[in-house]
Amino acid sequence: MPPIHVLVVNAQPLDQPLLDVLHEPGFQVEQYQFLPDVAVLVEQQPEILLVDADSLPADLLYDLKKEVTYTVIIILDGGSLERKINYLNAGADAYFERPVSPAVVLAHLLSLLRRKTAIDTDVIVRLLSTARNQDQKQPKRSILQKAVQVMRRKNVKG
Repeated sequence: MPPIHVLVVNAQPLDQPLLDVLHEPGFQVEQYQFLPDVAVLVEQQPEILLVDADSLPADLLYDLKKEVTYTVIIILDGGSLERKINYLNAGADAYFERPVSPAVVLAHLLSLLRRKTAIDTDVIVRLLSTARNQDQKQPKRSILQKAVQVMRRKNVKG
């Protein structure tokens, strides 16, 4: 399976544990401190754009989503309910508030990607294991792990 192409744009540094998860095998990560030209974002066609809200205003996201189909996840430093709704209405597939949990972000990424592509459950298990090691608060047996087990049983049954 080819790596999952993730484009990260962050004016503020992302938490190191989250970056560690995204640099695991299975991901190809490109990082920008500032938003590249929209033409670059259209041309590169990553599977995921993980972007700091300060780097991408909601109105620009709305225009970008007219040109691309990839998953967009916004990282916010809090903010009003109206701001969160504006990002979702502009085309964001998900948002997270700082501080972010690597395990939760990864679970959302994989969930969103599963809807678009068929990701091998072994890849999911490996990535979750890595994320769990990065997130000390993650319970030993998460709901997502149980879901992966159910998916495996369905695959075995055919």
